[in-house]
Amino acid sequence: MAQTVQSRRETGAARADLHRPIATVLLCGAVLLAYLNSFGGPLVFDDLGAIRANPSIRDLSNLAAVLSPPNDSGTTVNGRPLLNLTLALNYAMHGERVEGYHAVNLAIHLAATLTLLGLGRRLFARLPGIQPRSAEFAALCTAGIWALHPLQTQSVTYIIQRAEALVGLFILLSLLAFTRAGEAVRPRAWLMASALSALLAIATKEVAAGLPLLVLLCDRAFYAGGFAAAWRERRLYYLALFATWVPLAVQIAVADGRGGTVGFGLAGVSSWDYLLTQGEAITRYLGLAFWPARLVFDYGTGVADSLAQVWPHCLLVLTLLAGAVAALVKTPRLGFVLAWFFLILAPSSSFVPIVTETMAEHRMYLPLATLSAMAGMGLAKIHRPSAWVVAALIACALGTLTWNRNREYASEETLWATSVARYPRSARAHNNYGESLARRGADAAAIHHYSEAVRLHPGYLDALCNLGGVLHRSGQREKGLELLRRLVEDRPDYAPALSTYGASLYREGKTEEAVRALERALELKPEFPDALNNLGVIMNDTGRPLEALGLFQLALVQNPVYADALYNAAHACARLGRLDEAAEHYLRCLQVQPGRAEAINNLGVIALSRGRNAEALVHFEKAMAVAPDYPDAMNNAGVVLYNAGEVERARRLFERALELRPDYVDARRNLRELGAPNYR
Repeated sequence: MAQTVQSRRETGAARADLHRPIATVLLCGAVLLAYLNSFGGPLVFDDLGAIRANPSIRDLSNLAAVLSPPNDSGTTVNGRPLLNLTLALNYAMHGERVEGYHAVNLAIHLAATLTLLGLGRRLFARLPGIQPRSAEFAALCTAGIWALHPLQTQSVTYIIQRAEALVGLFILLSLLAFTRAGEAVRPRAWLMASALSALLAIATKEVAAGLPLLVLLCDRAFYAGGFAAAWRERRLYYLALFATWVPLAVQIAVADGRGGTVGFGLAGVSSWDYLLTQGEAITRYLGLAFWPARLVFDYGTGVADSLAQVWPHCLLVLTLLAGAVAALVKTPRLGFVLAWFFLILAPSSSFVPIVTETMAEHRMYLPLATLSAMAGMGLAKIHRPSAWVVAALIACALGTLTWNRNREYASEETLWATSVARYPRSARAHNNYGESLARRGADAAAIHHYSEAVRLHPGYLDALCNLGGVLHRSGQREKGLELLRRLVEDRPDYAPALSTYGASLYREGKTEEAVRALERALELKPEFPDALNNLGVIMNDTGRPLEALGLFQLALVQNPVYADALYNAAHACARLGRLDEAAEHYLRCLQVQPGRAEAINNLGVIALSRGRNAEALVHFEKAMAVAPDYPDAMNNAGVVLYNAGEVERARRLFERALELRPDYVDARRNLRELGAPNYR
C-alpha cells in the first residue's frame, strides 16, 4: 500500500513537471498582454526629476557619479545607487524615449513573477499533506494573481517606481536562493547568492531592511524548525545577511534622510500623525487588493488630524497585526506569510514620516503576494477542472483591469484627473492637474484646481505660485500680481515665485523690476530653467537675441524637452537669421507639444521666406487645423493663396483673421490690396 501511495505521488510530480513549461509560458504571455499598452506612457511627476533633470545618469562612463545620485529633495533616486544605475543604462540606450524604460520595467516585473512562481513551488511543496499538482497549481495562481493585479501598475507602468519592482525582484531572488540552499547538498553557493541579492536589494530601496528577518522566519517555518537551529546551521550566512543593515545605514546617512524628505520632525509631520495615517493607508491598500476599482496615482502629503478620524482603520490594522504575531507563535508557516505583509510595509508605513508621500499604492508590490498566496491556496482546494476555470476567469478580469489602468497612464492629464476624482483630499493632485490644464490653455479650470489645492493646504507654495501666475495671465492681472508680490515678500528665498513674479511684471511693462526678480531667482537657483527662459524672453524682446539664445540653451541643458525654451530659442535663432537652427528648434518643440500652432505657423513662415510656397501652405493649414481660431495662420495662408491666384479663398481667410483680431493691421492691408470695398 505504501508503495502504491508513493507511486501516485511520483506520478503527480511527473505530471506537474510536464505542465510547468506550458503554464509558465501562458503566465508570461498573460502578463505581456496586460501591459502591452503601457509602452507609450510619458514621463510624469517624479520621472521628471529622476530622469529628465538627473545629470548623474547622462554619462555612464562616470560610474562614480552614477552610483552617487543627487541628494535633492523630491528625487526618487536619493540613496539608491542601483536604481540610478538602471536609469543610466536606459539613458545610454534610449535617451528620453520612454519605450525603453517601460520595456525594462516590464522585464523586471516578469523576472519577479517567475521568481515568485519558483519560490511558491518550493514553499507550497513543503506544506504537510499537499499533493505536487496542488502545490504547482497554488504557486501558479499565486504568481498569476500577483502579476496581473492592477494594483501593481504603479510599480510597473510608472517608470521611476521600478524602484519598488526592482527591490521586490532582489528580495524574491534572495528568498528563492535561500530555499534552494535549504534543499541542496552543498548549499554554500546558494547562500552566497542569497546574501548578494540581499545586498543588491539594499542598494535599490530601503524597504529591503526587513529581508533578514523574513529569511529567518522562512528558515524557522519551513527548514530548520526553530530559531536556534537556524542560527546553528547557518550562522555565517545570517551574519552576512544582517550585515547588510550597515550599508543601508550609510546610504541613509549620506543621503541625509533622502534629501530631507524622510525622518522625524520634518515639515511639521509628527511620528504619531504619520502612524495614524498609515492605519488609513493600509486599510485602503487591502480594500484595493480585493476590489481594485478606483486606483489613485497620487494621494499627496496629507496626514490624519486625530485618532478619532481614523480609529476604525487603526483597529483593523492592529487586529491583523495581532493575528500575525499569534500565527508566528502557533502556526509558523502561516505566521511567515502574514509577517511578509507587515515586514515589507514597515519601513514606509510605520512611524518614520515620509513627508513627500504619506500613502502610495506601489508600496503594495510585494505585500500583495501575501494575499495572492492565500487566494492561490484557496483555489488549489477546489476540484481541479472547476479550479482552472475560476483561475482563468480571475486572470482575465485582473488582466482587463490592468489594461484599462494602463490606458490612464497614457496621458499625464488623465492621471491627475483620475487622482482628483478618486481622492479629492490630495492638494498635490489638484495642483498638478491644474498645471496640466494650464499647459493647454484651460485657465479657468486650472484656477479652480489651484484654488482647491490652496484651500486644502494653505501654505502650499507651488500652488500659490501657479495660482498667481495663471490669474495674471488670464486677465485677473491685479489679483494675480498681488498674490505673487505677497508670496515673494513672505518667501524671498523661493525661486519659482520670483521667476513667475518676474514674468508677470514683464507683462505689465515693468521690465527693470522683472529683470531684478529673475536675476534674484537665478542667484538662488542658478540653473533654474523657468527663470532662464523668462529672462531670455526679455532679452530677445529688447533686441538682444544672442544673449537670449544663450539663456534658452542653458535652460535646455537642464531640461532638453522644455517646450517653451525650444520655441523661444527658435524665435531667437530666426531673429539672428539662423533659419536652419530655428526650424530645428521648432521641430523639436513640436515633438514635445505636437499641437503648438505657433511653432507650426512659424515653420511655414520660414518655408515662405525661402520661396517654398507649397510647403508653407501645408504648415499654415496644419496650424489652422490645430487651432481653428488662429488669425496669424489664416492671414499667412491667405498670402500664399493670393500669390497662387486663389483670390476668393484668400479674401475669406483675411476677413476671418480680421474678425478674430479687429486690430490686425496685416490682414486689413491685405484686404485693401485685394480691392475689398469695405477696407479701402
